[in-house]
Amino acid sequence: MLIATAIWLSQWNDSGAKYPVQTTQSAGSTAAAAVAPQMAQPSRIELRKVKVSSAAELDRLFDSLDYTWPPQAGKTVPRIAVEAFPADLDRISDAGHRKSLFFRALLPIVLAENDHVRQERDYALHLLANGVPEAGTPRREWLDERLTRYRIRGSLEHKAVRDQLLQRLDVVPTSLALAQAASESGWGMSRFAQQGNNLFGHVTSNASKGMVPTARPEGLTHAMRTFPTVSESVRAYVSNLNTSRVYSELWRLRERMRVTASFLDPMPLAAGLMSYSVRGQDYVDDIRTIIRNNRLTTLLRHVDLRPDLKLADAAELVAASGKRRQSKDG
Repeated sequence: MLIATAIWLSQWNDSGAKYPVQTTQSAGSTAAAAVAPQMAQPSRIELRKVKVSSAAELDRLFDSLDYTWPPQAGKTVPRIAVEAFPADLDRISDAGHRKSLFFRALLPIVLAENDHVRQERDYALHLLANGVPEAGTPRREWLDERLTRYRIRGSLEHKAVRDQLLQRLDVVPTSLALAQAASESGWGMSRFAQQGNNLFGHVTSNASKGMVPTARPEGLTHAMRTFPTVSESVRAYVSNLNTSRVYSELWRLRERMRVTASFLDPMPLAAGLMSYSVRGQDYVDDIRTIIRNNRLTTLLRHVDLRPDLKLADAAELVAASGKRRQSKDG
């Protein structure tokens, strides 16, 4: 007797690697059917919010958590969210050290955001595994809310609409996000990154919600958007790539890669960023150069967040890092 008949598609983690698919076989048959487990609604991973006053303090924090760059094989990334980059980041003369701080500060936040997107994608696949839920049910309402969020018109009764949802509701490779953040924010040192936590060049037409560029041409009214934290900037970036139609080529490449490749490769996916900058192909080439020169594809392919920190709060976390450094120096 076949125990389970619902099809459960392969899951991918936030770096693009596939998770194994659970299967169950019927007695006397070699055919296998994937198991569709019961699933709770998606929830966000809680990161410990951390404020640092200097690059040295950020360095001590990472040291106390045994958090190094490049990531070591078999080790995980601490669940912390640095709320803003330190103002003295540009005073570090060693470019390699500066990059290391930048990547480590941003990596857990990108991993956590991708984890939430992955959860929502898996949940959507789960809800649709046995057909479209009936209108008016909580499951259908959840799916309809995602259509609105991802700017998709039409009804889930139509296959084209369901395909659009799964095409857009997907992760952004961690290496691609880190490379774009480095390029757009000057490795966390630009005025917009420092004063507005804007790491991805987000623009707004509402001047009250942004910072006016110094070299803005006369007659233009746009401003650079500001965010309360780095996490909010990352969330807006992932949402922008997954909802703005100018990135439809990125969606198409990512969708095809899920069928033809073993992981989401940022190098070919970068071709979908032609509209991200007026520089077009030159911008795409720069992003690929950052990924290649820093070996991000290889280093981040299997990186994941570690179990939750056993510390009371962010203040204790920073204080602990300072005490450990004093003990070493003493």
